[in-house]
Amino acid sequence: MPVLDNPRHERFCQLVAALKPDGTVRSDMEAYQLAYGCDIEQAHSNAWRLKADEGVNKRISELKQPILDKFALTMEESLQFLAKVVRTPVGEVDENHILAQSVKRSPEGAVTEVKMPAKLEALTLNAKLQGWLTDKTETTIRLGIFTAQAPTAEKPAIDV
Repeated sequence: MPVLDNPRHERFCQLVAALKPDGTVRSDMEAYQLAYGCDIEQAHSNAWRLKADEGVNKRISELKQPILDKFALTMEESLQFLAKVVRTPVGEVDENHILAQSVKRSPEGAVTEVKMPAKLEALTLNAKLQGWLTDKTETTIRLGIFTAQAPTAEKPAIDV
């Protein structure tokens, strides 16, 4: 998609798509405020309108794609990570290990607990990614068959 005709719209798209110097994502309101030089209230009320424009959305997606490609994990990398989770003994995971998710320390600063990803969840996700496991829902429908009979002139007998 080519550069947008409206320079402010293009600037907004570039600001939304680019990471800030600290590596975080810029909000739509912040991007609008920088592109249009307005106050936060005006940015709040107008950023969502601009973001709803189909051309603006396509341009933002186009500008974000190289960043997403740079950081996206491949299927192979994902499967390798899951294999590492399953195969790594719990005792090998210390605070500096790639599988360490969180670390708890005592008041003195000593490591008391290191959390790593769950092995069973990793196995399940691995099976899903490889197509070994699918979510299947089985539905049973029971139909009753009723027969309608034409009314007769006779009254039914009533037992008293």
